[in-house]
Amino acid sequence: MLGYELVSTTTFNGIFVQHQYYPLFHMPDNSIDTMHDVPMPTEFFQLYDGTLKITGVKKLLWKKQPINEKDIQVLSAAQRRFPFIPPDIEREMANADALFLDAQKDSANRGAVARHFVELVQRWSVHCSLKQALYLPSVQENLVHKAHVMTRLGEAYLRQHRYDKAEFWLQMSMALEGHDKTTLKTLVSIPP
Repeated sequence: MLGYELVSTTTFNGIFVQHQYYPLFHMPDNSIDTMHDVPMPTEFFQLYDGTLKITGVKKLLWKKQPINEKDIQVLSAAQRRFPFIPPDIEREMANADALFLDAQKDSANRGAVARHFVELVQRWSVHCSLKQALYLPSVQENLVHKAHVMTRLGEAYLRQHRYDKAEFWLQMSMALEGHDKTTLKTLVSIPP
């Protein structure tokens, strides 16, 4: 622009001052290519071990201040680890499988199996709750342990009993008009 100099840019705008004031900004190069980054989103994500990563523009656009990954780490390098390391859970589940097979042979051992699953649930509930839920029918007589596990695994236990047909019926009945009783009766009579 005639009589003006570029001193800053934003995503969509340029900021200009009169040529006489430009020296006050002490800018050696005010070309658009040096001052304006191509707008890109900045995204933060975390790795499984808790390390924070950045993609896209790695600086604050308005302040031209760089964002360094090492500066944004919340956890120290010693604290960064994935809490559900696959080899540990695989070993735990292999031990659980062995206990379950023993419990099928010896009904006196079922209480120990239930206690073992309570411990597993407390440690790994998010990671392997569906598999643990499969063992619950074998410990029917130990209601205290079963109740404890159920409070942790309620949804998983229901899913393993294949209530998917009931869920299908519920979704369909909600989607249909309430006066369409013939269709609802048909859905109710779906064989298990």
